[in-house]
Amino acid sequence: MPPITNDWADYLKEEYKKPYYRKLYQKVMDEYHTKLIFPPADDIFNAFHFTPVKDVKVEMDRHMDCHFL
Repeated sequence: MPPITNDWADYLKEEYKKPYYRKLYQKVMDEYHTKLIFPPADDIFNAFHFTPVKDVKVEMDRHMDCHFL
């Protein structure tokens, strides 16, 4: 997977050091080495490469009931 080198790098650099990220990164790399995965590893972070931080907008809906875990 290519490194993120644009303005996102400053926002993400602390995440790279955290145990959950290292575990996730290793899991993703293991999957890429043992299975056919899409998108290709070189394209996995395209959203970050093509969208500068300054162009990102976030809208929070306080009525949205989300359970991710």
